[in-house]
Amino acid sequence: MRRIGVWMTMAIVLVCCNQIADDDLPLKVDEERLGLKALVVTGDAVYVTPSGDATGVTDADNIETALLYVSQTGGMVCLTDGDKSTVDHYYTSRNIVVPGFQGTLCGEGKYNSIIHAGRQSAEIGFEGATSEWWSLTGGNPFLATVLQFDNAVGDVVLNNFTILIEDEQPTDIMPDYYGNPSTYISTFIEILGGEHDTYIENVCLRGLQTNAFGNIAGMNVSWGIHVMLGSPVTDINESGKLFVKNVEAENLGDAACLFMRFAPGSLISIDKLQAINVGQGITGMNVLNSQATVRNTHVKIHSAGLPGMFFFNIPSGLHVFDNTIETPRYWGIFLHNLVNNAGIEDNTFMNLNQNLCFGGILVLGQNNFIHHNDFKNSSLSGWSIDAGAIYLSSSSSGNMIHEMKFPQLLTLKLCEMIMDMTDNGETPGYDGANEIHNYVACENANRRDLMLNAKQMISAAALWQME
Repeated sequence: MRRIGVWMTMAIVLVCCNQIADDDLPLKVDEERLGLKALVVTGDAVYVTPSGDATGVTDADNIETALLYVSQTGGMVCLTDGDKSTVDHYYTSRNIVVPGFQGTLCGEGKYNSIIHAGRQSAEIGFEGATSEWWSLTGGNPFLATVLQFDNAVGDVVLNNFTILIEDEQPTDIMPDYYGNPSTYISTFIEILGGEHDTYIENVCLRGLQTNAFGNIAGMNVSWGIHVMLGSPVTDINESGKLFVKNVEAENLGDAACLFMRFAPGSLISIDKLQAINVGQGITGMNVLNSQATVRNTHVKIHSAGLPGMFFFNIPSGLHVFDNTIETPRYWGIFLHNLVNNAGIEDNTFMNLNQNLCFGGILVLGQNNFIHHNDFKNSSLSGWSIDAGAIYLSSSSSGNMIHEMKFPQLLTLKLCEMIMDMTDNGETPGYDGANEIHNYVACENANRRDLMLNAKQMISAAALWQME
């Protein structure tokens, strides 16, 4: 245990805990209070120093116990050794599980406090735990998750740390949610149930690309951040706020950020997310009459991935702008038929021809405003050859396509970048159910095979969500 004099400097050096004034709280060692080493308690704050135990047992116990303690008052857990100039390494070989949480978990800085999650030893893998939330569903509730918060009762604040998963097979062979044998870790950060506000900022989540047995899409971890309110067996009736900012996510089998089940009046903001070599950048589902904004993100999809962004059942309030999407699979942005009144603006699409990509933006919904998106570096060749920029399905209507930026190809016509399936191919001229600014229609009558293929593309791209 460091001397008391070292701990007295913490309030000065901790950027993550700047709510505490420098001389407000006399720090004191109170190991009996928590029953573990390497913990310092002051008021409703607990400081956790690295134990140096690379098996992941001691640090996991310390962090979990500290989180359980502060959740009684909504206090904070700070990962620090008191010296901001050093990098602190923590190890966990099991789920850190906190039911009914409220409070803050913070480190000294995004790259100064590192949690290593992985095997306890060559013989003993990362240990999963039962989730109260998942136990109400039909799948396997015993999952391997690094930070697991079930049924939070107040604000959840996570900032200024990194989680690394570097083992090729972090877990022993165990069934995933669907019962398939797996060795990957399910999720970095999972916050499920309850009605609460979540703030995640300055966090780095990094998995490992590996083809070892039991991994998912060539990665040793599936999801990055997963936030879902309420109960899976009731209607969507819990509202809350979700703010994700300055987050890096790398090497994931599925989405970097997944948010679901937000009742009317919620507020969601995803800002400055770097999602590199991931299965999907953003997935948003079942957000009812709320504001959901995705902006300033950079998404790069790996070859086994999915659409860059997927949105389902968001009837209003979705705004996606100033994002960059590279190498998506299937579609760049997929707006399902229950996504209406959304704004998709000023997004840049790059290298859409590298993976199995059917097109830039797929629209199945109504009254969406698609404006100023940039396809100049998308490498798209047009629907008559391969793939185009925007596909408006036969179920779409009332969508406004306005002032796109398309590749400058001598043989490319504007109509080859936009396909509107509501246009009646038997009627001369454009008579579709969507409004397209500066659009000169190519008659669909000569492209019936292409239309059929496109319908099959939609079905194939949506299959993953129906599993």
